[in-house]
Amino acid sequence: MSPVATAPAHLRSRDAELRAAYLREVLDVLYPPPCRTEGTGTPVASYVVVPDARRPRLLVPARSRRIAAAAVRRYAEPQSRVGKLKRDAVVTVLRSGASGVLLRDRIRVYGDLADTIDGYLRRELGGDLSVSIHIGPARANRKPVLQIMAPDGRTVGFAKLGTGPLTRRLLRAETAALNALS
Repeated sequence: MSPVATAPAHLRSRDAELRAAYLREVLDVLYPPPCRTEGTGTPVASYVVVPDARRPRLLVPARSRRIAAAAVRRYAEPQSRVGKLKRDAVVTVLRSGASGVLLRDRIRVYGDLADTIDGYLRRELGGDLSVSIHIGPARANRKPVLQIMAPDGRTVGFAKLGTGPLTRRLLRAETAALNALS
């Protein structure tokens, strides 16, 4: 069962609204001021909002059809046949270049690349990397989940960011568990 289906009724009814507000919070963490989403010039990051800005679930890099399609394809494994068909339709739209018509909402971030998550990941991991951002449902342990991708669309890794005391504590525990297992 999905996290949205198991959430309290007051959160389920406002899921789209809460995700849209959370999207703004996530962007502020990943692209802190003086970065901005309004303005002109060359963006340091550009995303397609899937399915749209009113109901954001995933931000995929707009700079490459291949990377955008791969990000959606690897975003999650739908449990239903209808879910798989929807995911595959979005992948096809992104791959074909029709996203400009069918997935119109875009977010462009302007500022200094060095001060962004993209700049940090490029410095730490090396290379020209792209980031896809999962916008999860409202819940206490919600945290931004990033899919880090190479120019060929290959997933390099995933990153979770603790944005509050609870999520930082949960991520420290998850990190300790993964280190113990390795």
